[in-house]
Amino acid sequence: MSERRIRNNRRKRQQELKRKGIILLFSLASILIISTIFFGLSAKASDSTNETYYKYYTSILIQDGDSLWSLAEENRDEHFSSQKAYMDEIRKINNLSDDTLLSGQYLIIPYYSAEYIP
Repeated sequence: MSERRIRNNRRKRQQELKRKGIILLFSLASILIISTIFFGLSAKASDSTNETYYKYYTSILIQDGDSLWSLAEENRDEHFSSQKAYMDEIRKINNLSDDTLLSGQYLIIPYYSAEYIP
């Protein structure tokens, strides 16, 4: 009789372990699915806040005391990697061989805007 009880108890323990394993597996799968959905939605939500910026050009009149450095300092935004990169682009657009600017001269400078102007 005690052997029978031992076998029954062993079988019950194995069934209980099996049930707990299934519950654990189901719980982990649920957590994985929920986290995938949550992080997928949050990534899409953050992507939707990214605005599209358009590059434009404007002409500015050079005043006494203006320098390429001061113009870059005043007009550069985060779309340009550095002040030097912005100055290089101004030089290229305006075919400038050096940093000399003359009062009364017009320069074309680039800028970015989220507003689309056709």
